[in-house]
Amino acid sequence: MRLGTVLKLACVGACALIVALIAVVKSIDVNTYRGVLVQAAKAATGRDLSIRGKLSLKLSLTPALIAEDITLSNAPWGERPEMARLQRLRADIGLLPLLLREVRLNRLQLSGLDVVLERNGAGQTNWTFGSSASIARSAAAVDGAGTPTTFKIGQVSIDHAQIVYRDALGGRTETVTIEQLRAAADTLSAPLGRPGRGGGDGQHVEASGVLGPIGSLGVPGKPYPIKLKAVLPGLVATANGTVTTDREKGPVLALQVTADATEVAEAAKFAGYAIPPLGAARIALGVTGPLSAPGLVNIDAVLGRRDLVAVTAKGTVKAPLTAEGVDLVMFAEGENIAGLNRGLDLGLPSIGPVKGSAHLTDIEGGWRLGELKLVLGRSDIAGDISLRLRAGRPSMEARLVSQQIDLGELGGARSEPAKARNEQNRLFPDDPLPLTLVGLADADLSWRIDRLLGDGLTAQQVDLVLSDKGGKLTVTPKVQSLAGGKASGALSVDATGKTAHVTLNLDAEKVMAGDLLRGLGLSQGVKGGRTSLHAAVRGNGNSVRSVLARLNGDVTVVTDKATLDNAYADMIALDVLRQLSPWTQQKNTEMQCLVSRFTVADGMAHSEALLFDTDVMTVSGQGSINLANEVLDLTVAPRPKDASLISLALPLDVGGTLTHPTVTPNRGAIVKGVASVAAGLALGPVGAILPLMSAGADDSNPCLAAINQAKKPAPPATKKPAGKGVLNDIGRAARGLLGD
Repeated sequence: MRLGTVLKLACVGACALIVALIAVVKSIDVNTYRGVLVQAAKAATGRDLSIRGKLSLKLSLTPALIAEDITLSNAPWGERPEMARLQRLRADIGLLPLLLREVRLNRLQLSGLDVVLERNGAGQTNWTFGSSASIARSAAAVDGAGTPTTFKIGQVSIDHAQIVYRDALGGRTETVTIEQLRAAADTLSAPLGRPGRGGGDGQHVEASGVLGPIGSLGVPGKPYPIKLKAVLPGLVATANGTVTTDREKGPVLALQVTADATEVAEAAKFAGYAIPPLGAARIALGVTGPLSAPGLVNIDAVLGRRDLVAVTAKGTVKAPLTAEGVDLVMFAEGENIAGLNRGLDLGLPSIGPVKGSAHLTDIEGGWRLGELKLVLGRSDIAGDISLRLRAGRPSMEARLVSQQIDLGELGGARSEPAKARNEQNRLFPDDPLPLTLVGLADADLSWRIDRLLGDGLTAQQVDLVLSDKGGKLTVTPKVQSLAGGKASGALSVDATGKTAHVTLNLDAEKVMAGDLLRGLGLSQGVKGGRTSLHAAVRGNGNSVRSVLARLNGDVTVVTDKATLDNAYADMIALDVLRQLSPWTQQKNTEMQCLVSRFTVADGMAHSEALLFDTDVMTVSGQGSINLANEVLDLTVAPRPKDASLISLALPLDVGGTLTHPTVTPNRGAIVKGVASVAAGLALGPVGAILPLMSAGADDSNPCLAAINQAKKPAPPATKKPAGKGVLNDIGRAARGLLGD
């Protein structure tokens, strides 16, 4: 057969085919598909689909099905009847597949799409469609119709779409608009490109990318390529990799994801969250494994900036959905933590620089922050911290060491102590103790600090052990070097009941009282004064004041030589000294020793021994202090070392309160005479004082010498000629007692 004949036959065949196709298309009654589409939607969603506008077929070599004014019904409880509205739909249909009873859409165009996604107060969502049983019945009815329902889609375009999300449970509404979205491929087996533009609540969004062939999507064992990019306000995100369908595991991911944010707060705002400005962020990671249990690998994340604090994390999280398999190395660096106040308003002091690192891993029931190293200004800390959740109750274990901790820097500038603590002018505060923190979590902490710095005080070789078990807290500090001596203690708080039970034991040896008082900001008027202290007290209450009001125990203080600066007139002890010895005009008072022992019962502190010896006199005393109302009831009696002044030394009553003490002449001394009252007081029970002295003390101990001197009878006063001199002495003493 000649070539010309073949060509003629081919042309005739082609014409016949075209005529046949046109005949097939013309034979299609498009409106018969209206019911099919409605039934198919009912089968898939359980909702009613309505095509209110025209449904037509545009004839050409690629016929186009056009539908207008389409709606899909909403859930019965929705705010509006329709879940989705569509102004216009156009589907370009392939002719040849129709001969095989297959609807192949070469191009699908959606215009004016309006979708409402809702969640009600009960947590129900309108995108959760009808029951599986009703949908199955509708699907069976569609299958019985015998109409071809095999669909394939090539290119997709969406113009002028709006998606509204209403969350009644969370109390928020968000709107996303899509100006233009294109998903295009040259053929149904070619990669699918996805450019798009849109916005959320007036903010611009762009998305683009290339997907694999539609035909390979969901094919078991065949990787489906994905390459996507999204540009949101303040954020650029990408995803590259593949998704492979496994018959047993389902979709298996192998993606590389990146996200770059110029400001985290701006990106969070787009997602509906309000956070303070924290700076830029960048994260790169791999997402691998089944979609139901993915893993994160090769994590490299950076958040913040150096003028605030920049945090870096690198590592893997094998099971992020269950927070297991965590293995992250973390770094932090910043110029000054005060920079965080600009965004977080934390009231942090100005401390810098900041530099730290740690290794975060998961352990059985919790997490471990190991290899911790942190430098904050002049302070540092290192060690391990573990946190566990056991039966809903957290527990923490920490082993920490520090070369130096600067409390003055960490606490900021300390304000001057107020003259009155509150409106009632009470010394002990009535603020509730932070008992809610006791028992909040079980804790086991040990901390060794080589140097602990205060504003004016340094402690060395500090060991702190803290334990909290079921609401029973114990704290045992031990200091090897403090103001020239050493100290140790034990505090226990039982907060398991309505009222806390507090026990305190405190011991200090050879601590310089002057250095300690200056370091604590309590007084600048004492120099020297090597002191030993023992306190063992216990009480019940939920504030410092209530605990002291029910206090029981004993307190003993022994102090040797010290210099008291008389210029500090606000010190009650110095005020008493001036009135005890108005004949002296010394700038300083040289204290030889101080011995004091108080026993406390139900908030009443009784003096068992009180001895105060200076270079000019020895003072003894007795009385009580009511810790519940802070009322003083003490009497002190001087014994001048100059025998000629004994007749001028009047005993004094110290009354008033701890914040407003008063010093007045003892009434008994005025009525009975100085000698009889002084003899009654003597020096208190000497037997109660002697055991308080050091076991190795010798006769040179100033307190022992004072006691021995006090045990001797007073020598007779040297007689002076009567006249102006004696009157002046008596007048000067009286004026001193009256504070004139």
